[in-house]
Amino acid sequence: MKQALAVLLIFFSVQVIAQQELQLTLDDCLEKALSDNRQLELKGLEMEFQRQQIAGQKRFFVPEINAYARYYQYLDDRPVFIFPQNINPELSGPVQLGGAQNFYSGITLNQHLFNVRMLNGNKLSNYMDELAEKRQQMSEDEIRFEVIRTFYQIEMVGDGLSLLDFNRERLEKMERVTKTAVDNEAVLPITLEELALHKEELEISRQEIENRKRQLEDYMKFLCGIETETRISLVAGGTETEPALMDVNDSVSNNELELLQLQMRMNEEKILQETAGSYPSLDFFMAFEWLQQEGMGDLFSSGSTWFNQHMIGLQLSIPLLNPNNRKSKIQENRINQEMLSVQQDLLEEKIRMERAAARRDVQLSRERLDLSERRVDVYKRQFQQETIRYEQEFSTLKEALEAEDNLRTAQMEMSRRKMDYFLSILELYRTYGNLESFNKVK
Repeated sequence: MKQALAVLLIFFSVQVIAQQELQLTLDDCLEKALSDNRQLELKGLEMEFQRQQIAGQKRFFVPEINAYARYYQYLDDRPVFIFPQNINPELSGPVQLGGAQNFYSGITLNQHLFNVRMLNGNKLSNYMDELAEKRQQMSEDEIRFEVIRTFYQIEMVGDGLSLLDFNRERLEKMERVTKTAVDNEAVLPITLEELALHKEELEISRQEIENRKRQLEDYMKFLCGIETETRISLVAGGTETEPALMDVNDSVSNNELELLQLQMRMNEEKILQETAGSYPSLDFFMAFEWLQQEGMGDLFSSGSTWFNQHMIGLQLSIPLLNPNNRKSKIQENRINQEMLSVQQDLLEEKIRMERAAARRDVQLSRERLDLSERRVDVYKRQFQQETIRYEQEFSTLKEALEAEDNLRTAQMEMSRRKMDYFLSILELYRTYGNLESFNKVK
């Protein structure tokens, strides 16, 4: 009965652990990172904030409704009074040219019919939409680059752990051979202690690599929006197939450059918009007013008379003096445009340099990887020879351990060179703005 309960407990424990562990392929990581990443969410909110600022330029098509109150006094020496009863007793509204003191209150509706800013506002809004889309692509490319790089690094670290396990097995085999081959009781303890030191060194290296792996996995969880407590396991296979080299071209274009060009076009529209403030504008208006005027009872008293009137018409506005100093803003935008133009030239040169450096790095990292593979092959044959000689007592333990150290160092170096080569190809895709197709052409 106790054995059955123990088996059930182990079974359920394994099931719980399996449920808590999340297995992810590279495509899974990319999908989660592009949908759940908090950095992308923040970028989206920032762009929405900027879009709302530009969206105000479209509101010229929306009518304005305002309530207002106005009190004024004429400066004429003898204000002219014209009241309805002086003209026609049947009239119900004031037609006065003005009393000495007047008080108005009412509601007015204004609708822009023509304003040059309306056209610029639409263009700015459209450019902002394009800008938001381009920045979204750039943000996604940044996340995509980090996810792919981290995925490869985790896989390479896993390969390093496998190499350490294999080296540990080799040392254990040498330990067994030593116990049977060394008959000298005085020499045997020292020899075994030397082997134990090598095994301890391997264990320390393993702990360092495992710590590095945990750090990379935590970073991957952060990128993918996965809770820190969740265990993840990456489905291997990404490093077994060499990424395909993309076809390169001499065209200087990527998302960063296109974003800068969009900003330049937006700045041109801002210059036109500020200039548009000096052009006349035509508005349609409607108003409903309540009026008190001097001569029809004391103002603001219970005995005063209120009149109401309705108005409809067109209003042509011609700017004469603008306190917003539009010339200064126009000059600022023009200077900014010149700065963006210089930045474009510098960015194009930077792109050319980065792409040339990336192509050279791919070539050099490939050569280093080939060299490290040949070195591993040589040290592997040397280690096999030294192992056989040691088993046959033709060489010392020191020589066998040196051969094992050389092979282990060469294998770890080859693993690093392989990662460098893969990441150099990834960097090449990044410089050409083609990261989206990286994991699709492997």
